[in-house]
This record gives sequence, C-alpha cells and structure tokens, in this order.
Amino acid sequence: MHMKLSRRHFIGSSLMAVCGMAFGIKSSAMNQQIGKSVSSDNEGDNGFTMWQIPSFADQIGNSYVFQTDQGHIVVMDGGYEKEAEWLANFLKDLGGTVEAWFVSHPHRDHIGALYQILTAYTETITVKHIYHSRLTKAQILADPDIQEQNRCKAFYAFLDSTSIPVDDLQTPGEEYTFDNIHLKILSVAQPKLYKNCYNNSSMIMRLWDSYTNIVFLGDAGEECGTLALAGNYKDDLNCDYLQVAHHGQGGCTRDFYNAINFYACLWPTPTFVWNNDQGGGYDTGILKTMDTRRWMQAKGIKENHVTCLEGVYKMKSLAHESHNFDLINDAMLFYTDTGLKGCTLSKKMINDTTSYTIAVAAQTATDEDSKYSYLYIDPLLADLMVADYSFSFEYLSDKNLESVLLYFDNGQGIVVDNVKCSAAITDNEKMNATTEWTKITFNISSYLKSYSWGHKGNKLRMDIYPAAGEATQVAIRNMKISVTDKTGIRTIDRSSIRIYSTPGTIKVEGAESARIYDTSGHLIGVTSNEKSVLPGTYIVDAGAKVVKLIVK
Repeated sequence: MHMKLSRRHFIGSSLMAVCGMAFGIKSSAMNQQIGKSVSSDNEGDNGFTMWQIPSFADQIGNSYVFQTDQGHIVVMDGGYEKEAEWLANFLKDLGGTVEAWFVSHPHRDHIGALYQILTAYTETITVKHIYHSRLTKAQILADPDIQEQNRCKAFYAFLDSTSIPVDDLQTPGEEYTFDNIHLKILSVAQPKLYKNCYNNSSMIMRLWDSYTNIVFLGDAGEECGTLALAGNYKDDLNCDYLQVAHHGQGGCTRDFYNAINFYACLWPTPTFVWNNDQGGGYDTGILKTMDTRRWMQAKGIKENHVTCLEGVYKMKSLAHESHNFDLINDAMLFYTDTGLKGCTLSKKMINDTTSYTIAVAAQTATDEDSKYSYLYIDPLLADLMVADYSFSFEYLSDKNLESVLLYFDNGQGIVVDNVKCSAAITDNEKMNATTEWTKITFNISSYLKSYSWGHKGNKLRMDIYPAAGEATQVAIRNMKISVTDKTGIRTIDRSSIRIYSTPGTIKVEGAESARIYDTSGHLIGVTSNEKSVLPGTYIVDAGAKVVKLIVK
C-alpha cells in the first residue's frame, strides 16, 4: 500500500497566522468531540484528513492522526501513557490498523501512548510499521533525568525485540507515500549534538498531498532549527500549516520562523503552557510561550489551532486560496527589555495585544541633546522595500509630551550620522495627555527607501521628550508597520475574476494579466487568457485574486 520513493526536491507553496484567550477543556467534552470528529472521509475528493489530538488530561503532549483518501491511517507521536486509552479508542473507530507510526523523538510525552498501545492494546490496535531516528547511547545518558533515560532505554529495547518492522532513519531526505499522502524526513537525530539532545534530535517531517502541505517540528530546539535552515531541505520548510516547535514554549528561534513561509499554526499546547501559568497566574512562569505567540502575531499569522482552546481539530485537505507573500501583512513590533535610557518599562498582554507602560524619569539635563528618554524597538524581520508603508501605534499619556522622535537604524550603528534618520511624529506637535487610546500614524516609506531600513538586523528607536522635563508615564500598544491604505492580506474578489484549469491549460477570465508560478515560487509565465502547462500544482496571481490550481 505504501512505497519508498527516490529522493527528490519537493517544495510546496506557503501561507501564514494569532490566537485567543485560553480555557480548559474537560475530558467529557473531549469524548463528545471524539464522537463528532471520527468519521471516514472517502468522499471522492482525494484529500487527506488530519486530526490534531489534544491531551485529555490537559497536559503536555503531541499527537496527530491522518487518514488517506483510501481510508488508511498514519500516526505521529501520541502523548503520555495516560492518553493511550483515548487514542486507542480513536484509532479503533477508524478501523484499528495503523499503516505507519512516526516518532519525532523519544521523550515521554511523544512515545508514552505509543508504547502503551504496542504493549497493552494489541487485541484492538495493529501497528504495521514504526519509523523513528535513534539517539546514541551517549545522548541517552546526557539527559540528567534518570527516569527519562530509563524510559528511552525501555522503548528502544522494545523496538529491538518486536516483530513489527522498525526503520531507524539517520539520513534526511527519505520520502514515503501512503495512498495520496506523501511524507518527507527533513531532519533526523543529531549524534554530535549533546545540548538539549533529545529535543534537538527531533525528526522534522513534511506531509502533503495535491492540496495541502504541513511541517511538523516536534520539539526541535534552537540548534535543530538552525541546522534545518542550513541544510539541503530549507525550502521544504515552507508550508501551509506549521506545528510550532516544543508546544510553543521554546525551541526554534524567531529568526527560524521568520526565515520560512507558512499560513497557519498548529499548537499541541495545554493550558498551563499556553498561559505560561505554572501556578502563579497568567504569564508568570518561566516558559517562552508568550514570545512565540508574539512572534506569530508580528509575522501576521491569523489562523491558529490550539489544543487547549478547541480540543480536537479536524482538517480536511481541499483546494484552497493561496496568498502572495510579496505583500506584507500588518507587522506588530515589540519593545525590548534592554536598551532603555531614563525610563523603565513594564508590559501587559491582554487578548493577545501587548500594552507597554513607559515610566519616563524627570529630565534634569540642560544639554538639549540629553533631555529625553529612549528605548529600542525589536527589528521587523521582513524586507520592507517594495511598497509604501506607514508606522502606527496607540498611546495614553498622563502628561503632554513635547515630541516623540523615531530613529531608523540600518544596522550599521545608530550613532553614526550618515546612517540614521529621524521622523517627528505629528510634525513635532505636542502629543497631549489623554485617557483614551489615541492612534498616531505617519508614512515612513521615504525613510525606508532612502536609508535601506527594514531588513533583518535593523532597529527602530523611540525618543520621548516630556513637556517641561516632567516625569511622565506613557502607555503604548498596537505598534505596527503596514502597507499604506492596505491592511493584512488583500481581499479576494471572486465576483469579477475567474481562474480555472482544463487538462494541460490554465485559463483566466476578467483580469488584465495573471502571473503563473510553480510551487517552488518560480514564474512560469504571464497570461490574460490562457497558458499551456505541464500537469502539476500551480499558483495563479491575478492581482485581486490568487488561487492554487491542480492541472491534470
């Protein structure tokens, strides 16, 4: 039913996605969702079905189930041991036979349920093949948790003794097919890596069919993500759906996420991780989840599927619209906690909007160039040289401000006169004290284009001049850079433009011209009516409408 393919370079198209307030989901609610979610999807449309399975105990874990167009089942990971009963019942409702089970890495919250199913549910569940990437003995012992070491050793001992075929994947690039599902291994265990070695040996996997592509990062750490970006399969990281690394609580860096394109996020994340609440309240823990959430917000991600928020998420792979990544979405900016002069900073996140309160000390300096406080703003990791852009934010101030200056640094050093540029908000008019959120917007295109600002590594600095040098508190939120007169991904006009395919041809009606790209992003041609193409998947950009097409 499945076969191993020769290696080839498959690059999929990509799309992008933020999140809501958290709430817990009880096991009884999960039972109801399971009953509603499990069904055969063999409806003749040739798309696969994916289920993101939550933890029924609302704890850490990772579990994904896939059903091919022919009804066969593929599983990734599975969660803790206590999830085994729920997962086994889920799989039983789908027929009880798993064609392939892929293990990202041997941490308990990824192998526990699988181990239980393999040892305690053999009468109801059949697993026909297991794929994993084995750690070395030295790496196993590098984990300071002795119980984790013993669990990993026991799991490997079982794999060594079982009659089930087991593949130990030590070379990235291997591809497999299961009916209409294709799966490619982008990253395997790193035998020379001992820092955070279990997570950094996560298999990164890409799964796709004719319509949808998904990348699973497992618990990939910073080093694993960096190696993947530097490897031969960087382009394969571009996808429609991306499973955030390590449940979103850490792992891959902001640079990693900004180096690839994706449309939506999958979050296998329990409530305590989502809220960074380890017993002290919302966002009081040591986890980095809020950073990851802010990164996704800054990147413009609009669609997130979080296990603790929505329980079982069922996705049917179907033909869908595609977005043009050359057009930037609204990009949120965030203050750093360092690089402050004459002020202190506190921040509060409510409904995924971060409000920063800046306490500016009284200004005692007599030197005009020193009568201000400043703070740096995190760089926007995107190329902003292709359109007109505006910078905007909302503010509250307990006193009038004489002025606020923005400095755009092109990365060579803000103190060097010939590489800095300043813009006075509202033309140096006073920003009056206000108890209502007041929005400030101004065009920054000339600064971007004249000083090559906006590339990776650049910074933006805000200087605050209190009126009469008085101590001041200013609250700022919703800082963003956006395309002037445009917000977010452009709207899709389905009324006036028609794009469709016939065998060997892409046809366009109602558009002056349309650009046709393959899924690697290469321009195939431009047409105002029709173009002959080889069978395959294409993205057609007609300006007001962008679609992904399958040409037979």
